[in-house]
Amino acid sequence: MAIEVKNISVAKIKEFLETPKGKRVTLIVVATLVVFVLGMGFLFFFLLGRAPQVPERAVQPPPKAEEAAPEEAAETTVPAPAEGYEIYEYKDPFKPLITAPTTETVAEPTTPTAGPVPLALDDIFVEDGVTYASIRYGDAVYKVTEGDRVNESPYQVLSIGTDSVVLLYGDDRITLRLGEEILK
Repeated sequence: MAIEVKNISVAKIKEFLETPKGKRVTLIVVATLVVFVLGMGFLFFFLLGRAPQVPERAVQPPPKAEEAAPEEAAETTVPAPAEGYEIYEYKDPFKPLITAPTTETVAEPTTPTAGPVPLALDDIFVEDGVTYASIRYGDAVYKVTEGDRVNESPYQVLSIGTDSVVLLYGDDRITLRLGEEILK
């Protein structure tokens, strides 16, 4: 099936648009374009362009029984901006606007935090068929086997050889030889 292309001039188009059929076609095309533009505007501005609006509420503690009076309830106050921020400034989304009062407990440290703690391999021995290592961490000596953690330190024993121990410190593997001492 062959499509025949006719040479259409501007004069023929104007002549067609002046006919009743041409006016209807023009009206349909214009109406379709208006509906399309309005529909796209609605989608963009109302559905995609705005985040959902959450009304701001001031969180206030419940009034005490002796302070609350029905006559005073009609008065409202505007909440102050969050601590350290002006109203128009950026607010950290992970910092709570209101914090609950907490009770503080002070724990005594179990290990000195003044500097690096020395770690040394003192001895490797076998007891009842199980291989152990004597590891000195700080001022104390610990008897450990494969898979053990050296006290509450970040060191975990991966394997014990005849003259060395492989430790896991975070993601790092450290090989400690007999008599060797490291500071971390």
